[in-house]
Formats: sequence, C-alpha cells, structure tokens
Amino acid sequence: MSGGDTAGLVKAVLDGQITDNLHLAFLSTSVWFLWDWVITIDSEIELFWRKPMTTGSILYFANRVLGVIGIILHAILWLAPIGVTGGACKPVTFVYIMVSDLSATVVQTVLALRTYALWDCNRQVYLVLMGLNIVCHLSQVLMDSSPSELNSATLQ
Repeated sequence: MSGGDTAGLVKAVLDGQITDNLHLAFLSTSVWFLWDWVITIDSEIELFWRKPMTTGSILYFANRVLGVIGIILHAILWLAPIGVTGGACKPVTFVYIMVSDLSATVVQTVLALRTYALWDCNRQVYLVLMGLNIVCHLSQVLMDSSPSELNSATLQ
C-alpha cells in the first residue's frame, strides 16, 4: 500500500466513513447472533440446562453468555448516541477488552479440545494445543494491558 493510499484510508477512518460501515456490520452480526439465541433457547434449555454440568456445557454457556455481554458492551461503547464519556470510558473499555479476551480463550479452548478428540485423545497433541492456548491468552492479556499511544493526532 503506497503512502497516498494509507493517507486516504486514515482520512476515511477519521471522517467516519469507514466507522459507519463497521457499525452497520456490527449491528447485522449482532442481530443474527441474538436471533440464533432466540430460536434455539428451547433446545438449549432441554439439552443443556437440565443435564449435569460438564466441561463442554460450561464452555458452551461461557461462549453464549460472553457473546451477549460483548454485544452489549460494544453497543454501549460505540453505538450509543452520545457514547461513554468521562470516568466511565476506561472501566467500560477495560471490561469490554477482558470479556473479548475471555471469549476468544473459550473459543480457542473449544477448538483445541475438538482437535484433541480428532487426534484420538493423544496426550502430546493435548499438551501442545493447551500450551499454545495459554500462550495466545497471555499474549492477548499483555497486549491489552500495554498502553497505546495511537490517537487521531498521531495519524495526521
């Protein structure tokens, strides 16, 4: 990407042109996510809520609940007409980032366990996958905890 293309992209982001499209994309995926929950809640109650808790069911519930919490926090932070201002911005953003990281870790764990099962429950595969999962989670936490100096003044 040339310097002129980058400057045009940065200008489009700062002018809100791309942000509007991202908000619409978020809104459409949120509607699909919530619609899926509404139409499958009866099966969820029958198949999961009335059964003993297992690792799989805990991961399933965590994935469902963290997704909804993430949608709500995202809407509060970026879709609210006036946005989050003052002292509430940092704590809400921190919670949103932690929920996003935890959600990603749950998904990574589910995928690692599925791969482990496909490999006929091979212990070495399990250890490698869980080790990589821990490395991914720790790197997310480290990146989220380091302050970012990037702002609109830096981009101009």
